[in-house]
Amino acid sequence: MNSKNGVLIVMTLSVLLGMLIFFPEKGGCQPREVYKKQVSTVIEHGKAESRIGFLRGTKDVEFPPVGPESFSIDSRGYTYICDTVNQRIQVFSPDGSHQLSVALAESTVAGDINVDDTGNLFVYDDVQGKLSQYNPSGTLHKTIVVDMTQWQSRGPMHIVNDVVYMCTSDQEDVPIGQIVNGELEAPSEALQNSPMAKGIHGQSGKTYYVKKLSMNGAQVEVFDTAGAQLFTGTVEVENVASVTFLREDVQGNIYIQTERFVPPNKILLDVHKFDEQGNYTAHIPIPENNYGSWSVKLLDVGKHGDIHQFLPTRMGRSYLHIFRKEQ
Repeated sequence: MNSKNGVLIVMTLSVLLGMLIFFPEKGGCQPREVYKKQVSTVIEHGKAESRIGFLRGTKDVEFPPVGPESFSIDSRGYTYICDTVNQRIQVFSPDGSHQLSVALAESTVAGDINVDDTGNLFVYDDVQGKLSQYNPSGTLHKTIVVDMTQWQSRGPMHIVNDVVYMCTSDQEDVPIGQIVNGELEAPSEALQNSPMAKGIHGQSGKTYYVKKLSMNGAQVEVFDTAGAQLFTGTVEVENVASVTFLREDVQGNIYIQTERFVPPNKILLDVHKFDEQGNYTAHIPIPENNYGSWSVKLLDVGKHGDIHQFLPTRMGRSYLHIFRKEQ
């Protein structure tokens, strides 16, 4: 895996062999929901319309693999992939079929993407420090400059209540833009001067802070709009390497990602789901996790709780997997 200066390397290790035990402070239960992989799309590498760009070094010229650096999900369940190498966005429908290629402005390095509820695309270039808005048909509408000195390393970009946030490696949401009457603007002075608190914003106004418990567990702390702690949920697993907040869905369910190293060299990845009362409702193993290039995120969660995995490999193809709850 390659690293990137000034960017949080989310790709560490992955989780879960053996028994998983959950000990929430409130409303504890064993997981009862079942998720299964319902979509698995192969995306070949290359420059053609529906393909994804991927570069590898050679014997003569060595460099870390370069592929898509991020992806996102819109409110309809469509997946938007940063085809960083080919300077475009590739759009796939909820059934995994290719729908659209959006060409980006010349010299744009697509480092991250998010989509608002009206279908506008917001593409972040962390080489040039620019955030651009494209309309739903793919036309560039506006670009603003982003002050990249506000963080040492970053996680994914996300949009909450018309504010575009950059999550830092310290789990602080830095406002880098806002959407006013459908148009991207620089963050207001009030936003820029608002106190910075640890935690990642959800659409409900709650904030979420996750952490490792030594090497033997992961914890999510949930705070209300005033900053008061509502509850803490804990997943007890061995050899935890990282824990990441993924999303709060429209029903208030909470999704976190854990990674664990299992000696001698196994790497496993899982998602853990809590309901809005803090009950542990689902453990979703993600069986394939051999990522072939750096990405700012491993997984994403849709508005209604579908789990999307975009998996670039070094074998000439990438995969889009979608996990959904069985009814």
